[in-house]
Amino acid sequence: MDALIEMLENSIAADTVLMDFWFSAPKNVKRITALKALKLHVITILKVGSVKYTTYDGKTVTTKGILDEIKASNTDKSIARELYVQLGGGLQGKLIFAKN
Repeated sequence: MDALIEMLENSIAADTVLMDFWFSAPKNVKRITALKALKLHVITILKVGSVKYTTYDGKTVTTKGILDEIKASNTDKSIARELYVQLGGGLQGKLIFAKN
C-alpha cells in the first residue's frame, strides 16, 4: 500500500484508481481518498460475502442482502443493481452490481 500511495502522489494526471479486491479494504480506500490534492475516485471489486454495509435509510445488509432487496428499476440496462452505502471507516460509496 505504501508503494501505491507513493505512485499516486507522483502521478501526473490520475483521477481514478482501479483496484482488485485484494486492496479494497476500507482503510486502503481511505488512504487513497485522503490524498486531497489529487481528488481521486476509487473503483474496486468487492467480494460477495459477510461484509456488512449500512444503507442511507439505516439498514445493515450484506451484498447478498442488497441483491435481494434492491428493485430492478434502473433505466440503464448495463447496470443490474445499484445502491449508495456507508462503508467502513466513515467512507461513503456506491455499490454497482453489473450484469455478466
